[in-house]
Amino acid sequence: MALALPASVEVLAPATSANLGPGFDSLGLALQLYNRFSVVEGGVDPLLPEIEVLGPLGSGLERGADNLFFRAFATLFERQGEPLPAVRIRMQIHIPPGCGLGSSATAVIGGLVAANEWLRKREKAVSRDDLLDLAVEMEAGNHPDNVAPALLGGLVATTMMNGKVHAIKTPFPEALKAIIFTPTFPMDTVAGRGLLPASYTRTDVTFNTGRVALLLSALQMGKYEVIGEAMQDRLHQPYRQTLFPAMDSIIQAAKNAGAYGACLSGGGSSLIALASTRFSEILRAMQLTAREHGVEGTGRVLRADQNGARVLQTPRTRIRKEDSARYGDQFCWSPARPGAGKENMQSHATLVPEIAALLSAIQLRCVECSALYPPVEAQSSSATGLVPRYRCECGGVLDVELEFTLPKQVGMQGDEESWHLMERASNASAVGALWRQVFDERASSPPIWSISTDKLLLDYSGVWRYRELILPAPERYVITRPEGNTNLYPVGMENCPVGRIGHRQIGTYAGLELFFLKHEGENPSGSFKDRGMTAGVTMANMLGASAVACASTGNTSASLAAYAAQAGMRSIVFLPAGNVAAGKLAQTMAYGATTVQIEGDFDAAMQLVEQVCNELGIYLLNSLNPFRVEGQKAIGFELLQQLDWQAPDWLILPAGNLGNISAIGKAFRQAYDLSLITQIPRIAAIQAAGANPFYQSYQQQFQKRVSVKAYTVASAIKIGNPVSYARARAVIEACDGIVAQVTDEEILAAKEIIDRSGIGCEPASAATLAGAHKLVAEGVIKRDERVVGILTGNLLKDNVTGIPQQRNSAVVKPNLDAVRAMLVQ
Repeated sequence: MALALPASVEVLAPATSANLGPGFDSLGLALQLYNRFSVVEGGVDPLLPEIEVLGPLGSGLERGADNLFFRAFATLFERQGEPLPAVRIRMQIHIPPGCGLGSSATAVIGGLVAANEWLRKREKAVSRDDLLDLAVEMEAGNHPDNVAPALLGGLVATTMMNGKVHAIKTPFPEALKAIIFTPTFPMDTVAGRGLLPASYTRTDVTFNTGRVALLLSALQMGKYEVIGEAMQDRLHQPYRQTLFPAMDSIIQAAKNAGAYGACLSGGGSSLIALASTRFSEILRAMQLTAREHGVEGTGRVLRADQNGARVLQTPRTRIRKEDSARYGDQFCWSPARPGAGKENMQSHATLVPEIAALLSAIQLRCVECSALYPPVEAQSSSATGLVPRYRCECGGVLDVELEFTLPKQVGMQGDEESWHLMERASNASAVGALWRQVFDERASSPPIWSISTDKLLLDYSGVWRYRELILPAPERYVITRPEGNTNLYPVGMENCPVGRIGHRQIGTYAGLELFFLKHEGENPSGSFKDRGMTAGVTMANMLGASAVACASTGNTSASLAAYAAQAGMRSIVFLPAGNVAAGKLAQTMAYGATTVQIEGDFDAAMQLVEQVCNELGIYLLNSLNPFRVEGQKAIGFELLQQLDWQAPDWLILPAGNLGNISAIGKAFRQAYDLSLITQIPRIAAIQAAGANPFYQSYQQQFQKRVSVKAYTVASAIKIGNPVSYARARAVIEACDGIVAQVTDEEILAAKEIIDRSGIGCEPASAATLAGAHKLVAEGVIKRDERVVGILTGNLLKDNVTGIPQQRNSAVVKPNLDAVRAMLVQ
């Protein structure tokens, strides 16, 4: 029996920044921050919708007929003379209301676009021009500067002519990003407009008109150096200063830190700065200046959204949380090729309601086009089956999105209502303190193995300790060794403990006073891959998979085989023949994996394994799988916790397939958003010179994605076409990071230093120290900055490369004189 879901539509609507300084009520920019609206046919009364609002930012929104999204939805039906259906509405709110980022515009545009898509099936849809006219009519103040870019995307200039809205959209430069600082207090638009004068002087109007022309010309011609002057305003921002006294100081701090220009976003309270580099430093400067004036707030770095509101093409593949029990018996994962017989490697196990509910709360966003998908999808050729999704229809990789919820902790005081008030507290630092308390309490009590429960095992894991931020899977489905809890070695010239002479040599070589090395080679199978694999195999376990697969140069294959064996699954690994370290190959085979050696390099193996998994219904566990990347976020969370939640200035790590950069960068961003930390570290990604596609793209300002035929002695990063390119690019740009390259000779020299210190690592890991040495010498990293480096794999992965082989094979007689004679040579 086919899975028949109710008629539904889902819409994504972007945030907007109106005015951009001088363009009062006429200029607006769409940003890549979104509210998401789902409308499903159901309920009883068309005039009384059932509305669910997700996310603490939406806690104050109307949940009845006065809800702005529903009013817009109903208005278009009324204008078209069509009966209004009874609906259920789910709103995921990521844009703070009342803060000058167009939250109300997303509700108006979202409701109209959703209704128009519904009416399209009845052949009653209207044009975008008509939607814009209606949106302006419904928007408070009847001005188009927010609703127009929310609908159309990009940079939009608007005006009214003969009672009609005219809007011209122009692409916003890819080189520029918006740095947004949002204070914890909102600014009422109506109250702000009440401060404006009834009329303006000709001088002030002429001033703003000229600045609008200058701003548009500068953006289109790439004359970014005049943006600061072009964003000056005399018509509204000076009058709102009384509501936000620190505004001018924060704007000036952004400019001093490297922004081309900055201004109030819309009617406030958010501020927007435009820049092409130094994003993290600009945001940090804005926040520090705000704190000096007693203003707390959050920040983010955003690209322009060039598409505007859009209908998502996945409404019929998602099961809502409240419907999971009703459809639970049909929510299963069936073969990718029905009737494939023995080729089918998947189980037909039915998903239980608790897993269906979890999956309904997760969405996957394309990092290229922002399209949204559920984690598993209905299969057209199967009556009941669902299959996992790894890529967007545009070919882009996917990123997990999940609402974070504080767990109820033993010892917390108060009733249920008090807990939810605390969880949604507007005081960001208080919420951050609660999260730190949760994680610190879990880390403080290692389990006693003879009496440990599953929960204690999860708390002891360096991944599942942070489960609310990674994957809140039911405990009985989690596959863990446990992993993580890797050492953070203080090796700097100043912070290295007395007596550890070998360790201090690392800091001396790097030229750093405050330097730490986090050794992920201390994970159970010998590399950081265990962090991602515990999450990936747990997801496979929840989906009822019986076989998992990956392409690998060694570390991934050993980790996959170990966790699959623990879960009782078959593991299949695709290896580039002759390019896998012997130690890792032996480890993989010992764990019982089926190995497929192919003629070609890692990139060829990766391409093949993706095809095989899709064709034969095997669960793919390379970093293309977004849930594996989620597990690797734990590296970032754990090192922050080991530093007592005091973020370092820099993180340095090797760059191959770019999964770690993507994961740790995302962890830092989320830790900052949750107020676990107060600054985002800059990231330095280090590639081998013979396997440097990401470096080459970085050198071209990421205007072109480069692929190469990779060659390096560091096999773990011998990758010429990295899967996580788009994710990693976003991380490097957002944190003002850099990408550097080092030669094989520099890698081997650094490896010798690490090995001789008594720590040891595989060749690819030594790229971290080689990169630190180079960047300090070039002055990019200052010697007194606080730096963490990641060692990704164990010394034993490769027991040949960079390791002195036995030079003297002579056998001595078993007496003291013979030994003395040999040692003094």
